[in-house]
Amino acid sequence: MNAVRHLVSSAGAGTAVGAATGSPEIGTAFFIAGWAIDLDHALDFGLKWGPREAFVRMARMGIGPINRPDTTILFLHAYEVSVLLFALAAAFPESPWILGTALGQLFHVLLDQITNLRKWGPTYFLAYRWSRRFRLELCFPGQTPERKHGPQTVTIDLASETGSPSSPSGS
Repeated sequence: MNAVRHLVSSAGAGTAVGAATGSPEIGTAFFIAGWAIDLDHALDFGLKWGPREAFVRMARMGIGPINRPDTTILFLHAYEVSVLLFALAAAFPESPWILGTALGQLFHVLLDQITNLRKWGPTYFLAYRWSRRFRLELCFPGQTPERKHGPQTVTIDLASETGSPSSPSGS
């Protein structure tokens, strides 16, 4: 799911959660966490191309295809983070912000899992990605990282239903 769809769905769901719980704090934290966890893509982009290029690629995430680095850490896109956040919410029940963050993060990961399930199975477990040394082609079968040299650059269209690579550019 792309960043714009996460923003819209998190706004609606955060509003509903805030209304259902009677807590604007839970709803607000849900909304923020529901789309902001995509910022972990910046780490992957920054490790590959540096901070400036990471910013440019993050800006493009919501509007079209992006080039992928060869590693995919995505530390916030993980069920292990969900478990940690819910444990924190249980340890600090007086904090609606922690509960809202836990709910929003899980909502985001579940949306990604549902929309990508047929393609990528267990990749929303950090341990799975770690066991594959965070290599894009091992964590997300069929996905190809951007080539470092030469005119052949493969882009992944995150907005497409199939998620298949588009044709190489520069040919």
